[in-house]
Amino acid sequence: MNLKRKWPLELDQISRYIGEKSDLVQGPGGNVSWKDGEDIWVKASGAQLRDAESKPIFCRIRKTDPYKSLDDNQLRPSIESLLHASIPATFVIHLHSIGAVSLAIRENLESKARSIITEFNLGIIPYLRPGKELAKGIESNLDANKALNGFLLQNHGIVAWGEDLTIIFDSLLKFESKVATVFPIKRENLNECEEFGINKYLGGKYITPDHAVFSDQLNHPLFAGNPNWIRDLCKALCKSVSLVGDKTLLKFLPFEEALTLQNWEAEKFRKRQNI
Repeated sequence: MNLKRKWPLELDQISRYIGEKSDLVQGPGGNVSWKDGEDIWVKASGAQLRDAESKPIFCRIRKTDPYKSLDDNQLRPSIESLLHASIPATFVIHLHSIGAVSLAIRENLESKARSIITEFNLGIIPYLRPGKELAKGIESNLDANKALNGFLLQNHGIVAWGEDLTIIFDSLLKFESKVATVFPIKRENLNECEEFGINKYLGGKYITPDHAVFSDQLNHPLFAGNPNWIRDLCKALCKSVSLVGDKTLLKFLPFEEALTLQNWEAEKFRKRQNI
């Protein structure tokens, strides 16, 4: 499709590549942005990165009002628009990748995990609700950590930034590879998780926002009425858990937080766009 882009072609190309790799994002998860002066182009809520080259998935916003699209294109800015607006770098990538999630869902980060985080010059943000709370937490930590390349987001994923989109993306791929090398998949745990399904395997507890929001569909991931990406999400969550292995080492979302996410209008909108 010939799009009249107002953003760099590489934003579409790398977004599509990310979106096609279910180990990096699943369905409408994750987002990418680009800043051009006062304008910020960020993935629309409910849009999928894999569609970046075939349809317009980016909203134009301003930091002063990041949840209002400046273009009449019927797109609604991502829940994480303020996160992207709060980071001063030109490019920002936010992923729900298997390696990042596997570190983010540990109750305690052992020395090997902390070494990876240090190697890739990342900070750590304790779990905060997606949207305004998470953006505020990131912005407040940027002041004291100007040299960081990104943050591991507990019970969520990873965000990274910089001035060259290709370099950021390459670094994230290397990060994922390093995590997979240091923490190989526990095959027995993975097989059990995939056999029972992530919800039954974890006893109805949730490890990430997407896990909570799409929990109904994840009860029966192979149901013919589900989109294919639900199966991708189930597999990705199982892989992240299997990189940890022992379920007693997992950190779960509080029940009240999961319930709030499930009943949040912004998440309901994203769900309607994809189910």
